This record gives sequence, structure tokens and C-alpha cells, in this order.
Amino acid sequence: MDHLSKPEWPIQRLTPLRITVLYAVVASLWMFFSDHLIDFLVDDPGTALQLYALKGWFFILITTLVLYFIIRYNNQILLEAGEVFRRNQELFRDVTESASDWVWEMDDQLRFSYVSERFYELTNMPQSRLIGFKRWEVAGVDTEQDPKWRSHRETLETHLPFRDFSYQSQIPDVSGRRHYFKISGKPVYDKGGRFKGYRGMGTDITRQVMAEEALKESRGTLDRLMSNLPGMAYRCRNDANWTMEFVSEGCKTLTGYSSEGLIGNRDCSYAELIHPEDQAIVWNQVQEALEKHTTFQLSYRIVTAQGSEKWVWEQGQGVFSDKGLLVALEGLMLDATERQQTQNALLALAQNASTMMDDEFYRSCVRDLAHMYDVHYASLGIFADETRQTIHTLALWQNDGWVENVAYPLAGTPCEEIVQGDPQLIPDGVMQRFPDDSFLQREGIQSYFGAPLISSTGEILGLVSVMGINPMAPNRWARPVLGIFANRIALELERRWAEERLHKSEAHNRLIVDTALDAVITINNEGIVSGWNTQAERIFGYPREEALDRKLSEIIIPHQYRAAHEEGLKHFRQSGEGPLLNRRIEITALHQDGHEFPVELSIVPLEHGTEVSFSAFVRDITRRRHAEDEMARLRKYLKNIIDSMPSVLVGVDPEGTVTEWNKQAEELTGVNRDQAHGRPFAEVLPHLEAQMKQVKEAISQRQPLHSERLVAEQNGEVHYSDVVVYPLFTNGTAGAVIRVDDVTNRVRIEQMMVQTEKMMSVGGLAAGMAHEINNPLSAILQACQNIQRRISPDLTKNQELAEQLGIDLTTVGQYFDERGIHHFLDGISDAGARAAKIVSDMLAFSRRSESHFTPSNLDELMETAVRLAASDYDLKKKYDFKRIRIERDYAPDMGQVSCDGTEIEQVVLNLLKNAAHAMSSANIAEPCITLRTRSEGDYACIEVIDNGPGMTKEVSRRVFEPFFTTKDVGVGTGLGLSVSYFIVIEQHAGRMSVDTAPGKGARFKICLPFQHRSGT
Repeated sequence: MDHLSKPEWPIQRLTPLRITVLYAVVASLWMFFSDHLIDFLVDDPGTALQLYALKGWFFILITTLVLYFIIRYNNQILLEAGEVFRRNQELFRDVTESASDWVWEMDDQLRFSYVSERFYELTNMPQSRLIGFKRWEVAGVDTEQDPKWRSHRETLETHLPFRDFSYQSQIPDVSGRRHYFKISGKPVYDKGGRFKGYRGMGTDITRQVMAEEALKESRGTLDRLMSNLPGMAYRCRNDANWTMEFVSEGCKTLTGYSSEGLIGNRDCSYAELIHPEDQAIVWNQVQEALEKHTTFQLSYRIVTAQGSEKWVWEQGQGVFSDKGLLVALEGLMLDATERQQTQNALLALAQNASTMMDDEFYRSCVRDLAHMYDVHYASLGIFADETRQTIHTLALWQNDGWVENVAYPLAGTPCEEIVQGDPQLIPDGVMQRFPDDSFLQREGIQSYFGAPLISSTGEILGLVSVMGINPMAPNRWARPVLGIFANRIALELERRWAEERLHKSEAHNRLIVDTALDAVITINNEGIVSGWNTQAERIFGYPREEALDRKLSEIIIPHQYRAAHEEGLKHFRQSGEGPLLNRRIEITALHQDGHEFPVELSIVPLEHGTEVSFSAFVRDITRRRHAEDEMARLRKYLKNIIDSMPSVLVGVDPEGTVTEWNKQAEELTGVNRDQAHGRPFAEVLPHLEAQMKQVKEAISQRQPLHSERLVAEQNGEVHYSDVVVYPLFTNGTAGAVIRVDDVTNRVRIEQMMVQTEKMMSVGGLAAGMAHEINNPLSAILQACQNIQRRISPDLTKNQELAEQLGIDLTTVGQYFDERGIHHFLDGISDAGARAAKIVSDMLAFSRRSESHFTPSNLDELMETAVRLAASDYDLKKKYDFKRIRIERDYAPDMGQVSCDGTEIEQVVLNLLKNAAHAMSSANIAEPCITLRTRSEGDYACIEVIDNGPGMTKEVSRRVFEPFFTTKDVGVGTGLGLSVSYFIVIEQHAGRMSVDTAPGKGARFKICLPFQHRSGT
């Protein structure tokens, strides 16, 4: 503080020379006029001599008194001036030490010579760690190698003011933490104009930097997640068109339309893609889920841009505001047949997105584009001047390395067409198309692809391009990917230029306080504004002249808080205490235009003798709050997408600790997100413990790894899973996402198809064998019939031949009767007839042609099913069906029913086999099955009743579901009853139900309409 100059008072103008001249003039006038006056008034020389002596002493007395009062007055003024100067020093020190910034000074060698105590209070870092060091020594950088620091050093060495210079200190605080600082300063000169150093203020921006880095990481996480989506993620409005606000690039594979064409219904609304027959169903199901605030899942058909139909599976949910209003719908759509292709397309699109915020961002984009399109050259350039005829490159990649930036004219180059506003893709022959471009001719460029950089206002800023020495084979991602990079680069350019313009506008400040990043406001104990710096003008919109001498509550405090503010001032005046003093708080402030915005506030009291005032340091945190809100929104959006996926998604770090856990994982394991976070992967999903080896391999190889049909037992059932491990890399930190898809149904369908093929082969073989058996069986029956005819005495031919041979046929017949030969012949005939009937039933059951509805007798169909069950090999092998008592209760007046007899036989046979299996498994002593038919109005009903163990309510509710079975593994597929249910309900427009209870058997009831209704 010793560098501050003392004020110059008016008394200092009374210099010794002026006092001497004044004294000489007054003394001369006194001597001249007093002598003449004595000579004029006194004639006596003695008396005149005495008067001369008295006059001298009187003059000495008067001048002594005058000199005394002058010296006393001058000393008093000097004392008062010193007191004012001391109070000003105390005031400035109080302001600087209580601010959210600190004051610093550097000497003429650019070394820190002073740092205020506020620095230690804000950063927990002693000032002694900075004193004697230059700023770049504190930051630990080489100014010759770092362009940013080289420019800053040149600014200091040329004694220029600077503002808002940000850097990270490499000197840790007492806890080992390294802080980020933002500083502003101005040069200081003595009265002789000699440079003495720098003076300025700094602030700790560590929280802001951390928030921006967290936002950047969150956006990067979202980009990486989008690359792993195996379908189309979307955000749309809840209107009749399902107007899309966002769709992932998977929409092209799924629908045939690009994302640009679907967003905003540009080419086609999504509602137009939904099959006309499914539009009402989709609408009703989504609206029902939105009313209940639940997730919706539905399957329906769409018509692609090529006119083909696809089935899509969709899962999503509504996004509601804090007030409960519906904002949008978010979710995921999958094409099960092309899931992997869609996923790979999304991965290829999003892998190269970047969120860097400095010049390295441009270089990263150019390098990634060169690698993505597998070309030798890639560049990013902007217009070099106002003429817009020359391009100056910001990043230039050539042959796997960086080269120096150049400036080149646009005329005669393919870039000239790009800056007109349209992307250009020339896969081959670019040299022939632009013969005047010397660079193309010299380097042998064959292919070219470029896109303009378009600002948010539609202005073209420059272009980005890639060039190859070989022809380019563009795919459907080529144009949109380059367009995405071009848009992102354009946004970064706009942001950077806006910041540069802002820095230039703030370059001229008059005082140290004006270099602060915060608004500094001073008020007295009545709340009247007495200080208002430049930053306060910018934050609140009031010029200094309008803010001074007004109540603070009238200009920046919202109406709802003004009463509390006035009450707080009153309380301080009475008690000297205030709850908000010497604290950092976040509140809402009022702008001149009437809008409210968030600020960070610090208030400190300033005492000056008996007077008290307050200094308020206000920081606009709108940007930080927006960043935090955006980060929260992105995290919520990311969570909605993750939770909408039908797959189990688990994020892990390289050690296998769970970092992400979606809703599907919660439903599979019963472990919620909070319980899973931080736990070992093998602990929450023990049946996938072996996948940790895949995680380490995927991270080391930097590519996804797949494992198919992993077998695990869950709740006593065998389940199959497909597992994909995706490596993740964020800011040098590795990890992985594990996606688990339950493919049990698919595996079972494949197994069923194999079994069906085998059964079809067996059926064909059985039909062939039946035909072959019929031939000898017919010969046996015919021979048996001929024997009975040849020994019959009723035939004349037999009598004549017997008389010739001397045989009595009556006696022979008696012999056959006594020996039971007639009985044996009758047995052969009956057995052959039964065998022929069994063969006939097998042939009828094995003929799998199209359904034919004919009038049929239900009693005969049920008897045929009983005979088939009795001859079924599996039933005989495991439990003899003939041991089961069959009771029949057929309605005598039952008419014929129009049905497919073979299919109804199949249904009844399946019920008989299930009943036999259930009774055998329960060891029923006297197993019995009752077959019953009844007429109920327009329906003919069949009942199959057993006295087996019955079923619980949980089992009976799921008994008709595909693949659901209570049999042991390998015994049943769980398809019999679901197929039977389909035959009755869908094929015959009938009804099928079950009535059962544990220990009371089961009754299956089938009702078929007497007359088949065509079209059902």
C-alpha cells in the first residue's frame, strides 16, 4: 500500500519563498508608512525616538503572532490530511481483504512483490509461495514453447494492460489441490514516468472450470452412449404427427429416412410411417402410459421409405416438467432383425465427436476426419480477409502429420464451390474437374469432400475438407458426419470470436476495482448506494450515475425480498449483527429490464470510526447455473435413454466396479441403482463374473467383444444371454459398458424349429411305414377271411370237395370249435382290424395340409385322440396310458361341428398327454380322465377332466404362455398348450380355459362354434 500517493492539499501552495516575499512586502510597507506618520505627528526628536523603538517591538510582536498562527494552521491541516489518508488506506484495505478477489502487485522484474491476505482465505495457499516468483514460474510452463504464455509474457514485457487471463497454478495449496486463477492487471509508473511493475486483481475460477469440465465429460458420455445404441433413439412431441425433435442416425437403417428428413416433419412425419392398421393402437397405448406416468412398450409395423414393411419394438416414456406438464417423449426403437447393423452404424457415427474447448479442438477434428475417411489430406480454414477470396487454414493435416498453416486463393479450386453454401462430394476425378488447381495436380489428388462452416445466423465462415490420392467410396454416413463436424466447428468459432470481442470491449478500465470480475457495490447503513463499479453497470444494467444515491433495494433486489432486506438493515443498526455478513450465498437479483437472474453474493461491513457501511461483491452465475442445469438435463436425458433400452446395461471401471446401472438391470437382479453403484460387478451379476476378462481385453484392444448364448440358471430355469463389451475412454480414464440381452426365447424357438423339422421327418417316415404295413396287413386279413370261408359248411364248393375226400365238414367244424381254432381266427381278424384302424388314424393325423373345416362328430374325434394316446410310444415308455380309466360323458343330442378335425384331435391329444404326465408324476393311485361334451347356445363344448395334482393360481395364469412349462428340463418345451390355445382361439374363433386348484385336478374346457365364421 506504500505505492499509493498522498493527496495534495491547498496549504501546500504556501511555500517558504512565498512566505519570505510576503513578509518583506508587509515589513517594507510598515516601515515606510509608520516612519512618515511619526515624523508627521511628532516634532520632539526624543519622543520620536521612543516611538520608533515601540514601533519596532510592536512589529516584532505582530509578526511573531502571525507566524505562530500560520505554523499552527499549517500543522493542523497536515494532521487532518494525514488522518484522511490513513482512513482511505484502511478503507481500501478493508475492501480488498473482504472481496471475493485478491489484490496482487509485481515489481519491475515481473516478480510477485505483494499478495493480499484475501488470497490465502480464498485459496488456502500461503502468499509466501508466490512472492519472488514470476507468474509463468507459478504455472510451471515454458513460455517459449506455449503460445498462450509467450503472448502473455510479451504483453507484460511491453508494459500493456491485460484482462481475464486464465491459468492453472502448479503450486498446490495446503491440501495438495491445484487451483485455476483468472487475473487482470495494469502497469504502474512513478511520477517520473518510470515503469515500477504491475498491480491488479485475481479470482479463483476452480469451481467454474470443474463445472465446465464436468459438462464436457457429460456431453462426451452422451456421445459415446449414442454410439452403443442398437436402434433409433428419439425425442418427439406428443402430437398426431409424432413430430421428431431429435432422432439418432439409426433412423436411416430403420425407416429409410434420414434424421434431417424426420426432424420437424421435413420430409415425412413419423406418424405417416406407422402402418395404417396400427396407428390407432400406437396412439392409444402411448396415451394410456402417459396418463399413468409409466414406461410404454409396444410392437407395431412401419412402412419404410422403400415401401417395405418392418416390425419395430419401441420402449419409451414421457418427460415431464417440475410442474407435471408433459414436455416430450423420449425412447428407443429397435428392428430385431437388423439390430447389429444399426448399432454398428451408430457407433461409426459418434466415435469421432469431440468436446475440446480450445485450439486443439480444431486439430482434433481435422485429424479425426482424416482417419475416418482414410485420406492423406484434411484441412480447416476460414476467410483470411473481408474480400472472402482467400482461405487461411487453422489446422492442416498431411500424410499422418501436421504441417504449417497456409493461405491460398479460392479461385479455380473445389473449395470455391463449398463456400457458396453447398457440400461437395467428388469421389473420383477431381484433378480433371479443376485443372487450374496446382495443389491437386502436384499431389495427385483424386477424391475430394468438403462442407461449409455456417454460423447460427446463416453466415458462411469458411470450410472443412478432406482429400485423397485414391478414389473415395462414400457410404450413407459420409455427408451427415462431415456436416456434424462442420456445424460443431462453426459453433466453436462463434464462441471464440464472441469471447475475443468481449475481451476487447473490457480492455480499458480506470481503477483497480474495475479490474474485478465481480460487481463491487458500497452502501451505507441506510441502504443508500455510494459505490458502483463498471462490472455492476454491466451485470445490473444501471449506469453509475443512475445507481448512486438510490436505495439498493429499489434497483437490484426483487420485490419479494425487499422487506427482508430492510428488516436486515434495521436489525444490524440495532444489534450490530447480520446473518448474511461475511458469507458467500447464492440468491436472485433484479436487472434493470425486469428479469431476475442468479448471483453469488458476499457482504462485509466496513467500520470508519462510528460510521458503518457495507461492501457487496456480486458475481453473475447465470452461465455457471446454465452449465449445471444443462449438465443435469443431459444426465437425465442420458438416464432416460439408458433406462429405455430393453437390454441390461452396466458400466464398469477397469477394476470391475459398477459405475452405471440401468432400469433393466434393476428388474433382472432386484438391485436398485444406488445399491449397485460402487459394488464389484461379480457381486451383483455373479453368473457373468467371467466377463471381467472380456472387459480387460476390450479395453486393451480398444474394440467391442461379443459373447453369444451364455448359459445361466435363474429361478430354476435355464436362460441364454448375448453379452457385448464396449470399451470407453474419457479424459484418459478407461472403462467399459457391458450390454446383456436375454435371448432365451430366440434359442428356444430355434430349438423348437429343429424339433419341428425332426417331427416332420418322423411324420413322413411314419406315413411311409403305415403304407408299407397296410400291404401285409391286408394279405393277413384276406387270408384269415379265406380260411374262414374254406372251412364253412355253408358253401357248396366246400361240401363237394369234402365228399370227394370222404371228410365230414360238420365233424371238422366241431373239431375246430373244440380246439378253439375258430376263436384264434376271429382273434386274428379282430387284431388285424384294430391294426388297420391304428394305421388309418396315423395316416390321418400325419397329413399336415391346409386347414379344412368340415362337419365333424366331436365324439369320434375324441375317440380317435384316445386311440392315438394309447398307441403313443412316449406314453407307453414313461407311463402306460391304458392304466388310466377313461370315463365318457357325451351329450346324445350333440350335432356336428364345423371344424378342422385333425387340429381338434391334436388339441385333445395334447390335453390327454399332459393329464397323463401330471397324474403319473404325482403317483395318483387310480388315475382317471373324464371326457365330456355339451351344447351351450351356439357353441359345442369339450371338457377334459383329470384327478391329478392340479395347479396353483400363478401357474394357471401362465399355462397358455409360449415356453412356459412345469416339466423338467428336456421333458417339455412349453409350446403344447400355447399351440392348442392358438388353434382354438385364432383358427376356430373359440374359447379355451382352465379351472384348477392344488390337489383338486384340472378341467380344461374348449368351446367351438357350431358354424365356422369365415374370415376369423
